[in-house]
Amino acid sequence: MRNWLPRRCLPLKSLAVFSLLAFCCTSAGAQTSFDPISPAADWQAQDYPDSQAITRVVYDRAHQRLTAMGKFVGDDTHRSKGEVYLDLRYVPELESTQPLDFSATTVAVDVDVPAGFHHLYSPSQPERPNGIQIFFKDSAWRCLYGPWQNTERGRMRRQYRLTYSFATSTPAYEDPGFDPARIMIIGVKFGIAPGSRQRYGGPLYVTSFHIDPPIAVSPLPQPGSPQDPVFRRNSRIKLEDAAFYVDSKRWFLAGANYRALEYAQNFGSTAWWPRGNGVTRHPHYIDYYMNLAEDAGIKVLRVGLGEDGRVLFSPEGRVVGYDRQFKADVRKFLDLAAAHNMRVEFTLLDYLIGAPAQVVSGVQTMGHADVITDPAVMKRYINGFLRPFLRDFRAHPALMSLDLINEPEWLVADSEGGGWDDFSDPRYKPAQPIPLADLHNYALACATAIRASNRRILVTMGVSSRFAGVAAGLPLDYYALHHYPNFGDLAQYLHFIPDGKPWLLEEYPTKGTSKSPADYLGATRSLGGSGALFWNLKPGCDEYTYDLPDRAALLGAIHDWLQANPPT
Repeated sequence: MRNWLPRRCLPLKSLAVFSLLAFCCTSAGAQTSFDPISPAADWQAQDYPDSQAITRVVYDRAHQRLTAMGKFVGDDTHRSKGEVYLDLRYVPELESTQPLDFSATTVAVDVDVPAGFHHLYSPSQPERPNGIQIFFKDSAWRCLYGPWQNTERGRMRRQYRLTYSFATSTPAYEDPGFDPARIMIIGVKFGIAPGSRQRYGGPLYVTSFHIDPPIAVSPLPQPGSPQDPVFRRNSRIKLEDAAFYVDSKRWFLAGANYRALEYAQNFGSTAWWPRGNGVTRHPHYIDYYMNLAEDAGIKVLRVGLGEDGRVLFSPEGRVVGYDRQFKADVRKFLDLAAAHNMRVEFTLLDYLIGAPAQVVSGVQTMGHADVITDPAVMKRYINGFLRPFLRDFRAHPALMSLDLINEPEWLVADSEGGGWDDFSDPRYKPAQPIPLADLHNYALACATAIRASNRRILVTMGVSSRFAGVAAGLPLDYYALHHYPNFGDLAQYLHFIPDGKPWLLEEYPTKGTSKSPADYLGATRSLGGSGALFWNLKPGCDEYTYDLPDRAALLGAIHDWLQANPPT
C-alpha cells in the first residue's frame, strides 16, 4: 500500500541521498563552487518567537547581496533579535550532498551594517554593544552559534567579517550532540544589546558568504528538446467520448504527483513555522523542479492541499488556516505552474485526515474524521475553506481539477468495499471505519460546491484500483486510479469505470516495480486510459518513489515515450 504518510510528523523530514544529474543536462563534467549569496538561494527571515526582528530578506541583484529588512525593538522579547538563514535542503545544486560535512570547514561572512544599527548602545551598559553571529543547524535541528561580533560605536556605516572554523573556533553556544558533519542550515544573527531600549528600522546587508574548502556543485540542467506546449492562452479542457480534449485535440495526460517541499507544509503555516515554510519561501527550488518536469513533457501536477488538516483546522475542527499565507502559497504555485505551461490537480484532503490525532511540538496532526462524518463540521469546512478557496482561485488558468480526497478506501470497512480492516498500522488507522454513506455525503457536498462555483474545474477522487468501487455512483468528471505492484493486473479493475467515463492512472510507482514509466504509460493508453501520473516528482518520498540518481532515466523515459506518442 502506497500512502502519503510523512516519515515523521515533525517540521524536519528525513533526508534522502540525492544526485544532480538531470536527464537534459548538456554540460556534464563541469563543476563550480557553491555560492550561498545568489539569486537562486531562497534565504529566509527567522520566525521563531524570540527572533522576529527581521521581517523579510531579498536578494539585491544590482549589488549581489542580501538585504534583510529589520524592525528591531530593544529589550523586546520578540524583536530585539533577528536572523536570516538558508535551508540547504532546498538548494538544487546541493541535493546530492545533503546534509553537508562542515567538520573541517571555515566559514567567513561579510556584513554591511548601517550606522543606525551599530550606534544603538544601552546608555546604562555602554560596554555591551549590539552584535552579529554566524550560526548553523544540523539535520536534527541542533544549533551552534559562533562568537558574538560586537559592532563599533560611531555614526559611520561599517563592514564586518565574521569567521568560524569548526576545527579551531570556540562557539558561543552549542546544543548537546550538535553534528558539524550534518549541516542543514547556515545563517546570520543580529541583535540589540541587552538592556537597550533603542529601535532600528531599516536594512542590514550580507554581502558574501565564503565556505573553505569550497563546496563543488554540478551545473544545473539545460533545457532539453522542446515538447508540444499543449495549452494556448485560452485553452479549455473538455471531456468527450471518454477522453480529454484540449482545443479539439485528443490529449493523453502525462503527469506527476508532487510533494514539492514537505508533507502538509506546502501551503499555509503552523506553530512550527509561524510565517510558513511553503511555496512562497522556496520558489526557486519549486521552479527548478517544474522546469525539469516541463522539459520531460509533464503537463499535470497533482498536489496535496489540505492533507491531514494540520494547517487548516484547530483541534476543535474549526477552519483557522485559510489565511493570507495559505492563499499566497497557492497563488504562487499556480502562477509557477502556468509559467511552465502546466495544469494542477489539487487534492483537497488526504485519508490521514481520519487517522488518530497526534500532537507534535504544539501542532495537531490528523484527527479530523468529523470533517467527513459530522454534517456540521463538514459544513464549516465547505463554508470556511472550500467556497472561499474557489472564489479566490476558480478563474486561475492553471487550476484544472480538484480531487475530493486521496485514497479514502483506507477509511472504509472491507464489507463496504474499502480496505480499513487490512490497514495494520495503529498510528494511522481510525478506531472505527467511516461509513461509506458518510464518505459519499462528503464527496457530494464538495462536488456540489465546486460545480456551483465554476463548472470548468473538473472533479475526481483518487482511489486505489482494487477499491475503485468506493467511488461508484459519485458525480465525478473522471475516475482516478492508483495502481501498485501488489494489486496485480490493472485491467481486472476497469469494470469499476462507468461506460463513457474517462479515467487516469493517477498514481503509478517509479521504484519497487519491474515496470518502466514507458510500460505504465503504454499500458494505460492501450487500456483506454486518458493519462498517467507517476509517484512522485520529489525524490525519496517512500518505497515507491525513485531515488535522485535515477531521475535522469525516469524523466528521459517519459520524454522519449511522449516524443514517440504525440497527441492525436
